Amino acid sequence: MKNIKLTYIGGGSKMWARVFMTDLALANDLGGEIALYDIDVESAYINKRIGERINLDEKAKSKFKYEVYENIDDALKGADFVVISILPGTFEEMRVDVHLPQKYGINQSVGDTCLRKMARLSTCLNTFSANVNGKTLLRLHLARN
Repeated sequence: MKNIKLTYIGGGSKMWARVFMTDLALANDLGGEIALYDIDVESAYINKRIGERINLDEKAKSKFKYEVYENIDDALKGADFVVISILPGTFEEMRVDVHLPQKYGINQSVGDTCLRKMARLSTCLNTFSANVNGKTLLRLHLARN
C-alpha cells in the first residue's frame, strides 16, 4: 500500500469534499493522511467527520487519517499532493462571473472562460505555490454555484 500525505485546502463545498474523499476511499492500495486546512476551521472539522464516516463504509478499500490543521504551513509540510478547493472573492463577484458568460452563451463559469475569476485566484495560487515550493502537484477545483 502506498502511503501519501494529501493536503486539502478549503473545501467548504461539502458535496465536492464528500465526492473527492469517496473517490480516494475507492482507490486500491492507497492510504495515509489527508491534512485539512480551511480559514473557517469548523469547515475543516466537518470535512474530517465526513472522511471518518467514509472510512467506515464497507466499500472503502483505502483508509485515510483525517487531520485538521489551523496553520497552512503545518498542513503543507511533507505533502505529496495539494488540492485547492476555494472560492476566491465574494459571492457577489461569483454572481457576476456566472451571469456575464451567460450573456455570451456560456452557461457555466470555469477558469478558462472567466478571466475575472482567474485574476482573483492568481493571488491565492501565488501564495500557495510559494508555500509548496514546487514540490507538490497543485490541483485546482473552483467552487461552483
